[in-house]
Amino acid sequence: MQKNIPNIFTALNIICGFLGITQAFSSHENGLLIACYLVGIAAIFDFIDGMSARLLGAYSDLGKQLDSLADMVSFGLLPGIIMYKLMLVSSPSGSMLPYAATVIPLFSALRLAKFNLGADQEDSFIGLPTPAHAILLASLPLAGYQHVDISILVNPEVLALLSGITSFLLVSRVPMFSLKMKSTLWSENKTQYLFIITSLIIISVFHFIGFTIVIILYILTSLLKSIIKPS
Repeated sequence: MQKNIPNIFTALNIICGFLGITQAFSSHENGLLIACYLVGIAAIFDFIDGMSARLLGAYSDLGKQLDSLADMVSFGLLPGIIMYKLMLVSSPSGSMLPYAATVIPLFSALRLAKFNLGADQEDSFIGLPTPAHAILLASLPLAGYQHVDISILVNPEVLALLSGITSFLLVSRVPMFSLKMKSTLWSENKTQYLFIITSLIIISVFHFIGFTIVIILYILTSLLKSIIKPS
């Protein structure tokens, strides 16, 4: 039973992804916003899944594959649909531009496949993790709901460009630091602690748009950390 505890949280991640997809395509007035919330809830379950596996030592090949499949649903397919719907609303009738969002699930699948095959991503990541990518994209409609002026970001051409750039980061060779901590020592986890504290402050001040800022900060911090890292 202990070995299946992480898989239970993975299953909840999949359920959030499925419910998010149904909400994104529903006629409910706030369906798209609910879908964005579900991306965040899925990310929480994904974090608990990994943390419980580490604490319980409940690693398994089944769990690893199941985790990737869950991430594909919640952090690949769902954000792709969210971006498709955003571009569809703001594009002229009959435009093919919304289909540019297909790069999101495509490159997410490639990212997850590379992660499963690679043995060099235990303590850090190569390329932008799919949960961070999904949170970045899902935060845009929520920021608009917060009445933040993001008119330039809901332009279909800008959204298509954003989808392409961020999807490229998924499969890039850019090193990204991980929030996974093998101990609670400050000296061994300075970057993680500072990032978490800074993120909480930013989100408490800026609310939904804060998530957008935090993910951008994560990308920039990772780039800076890789540049100044000693050879």
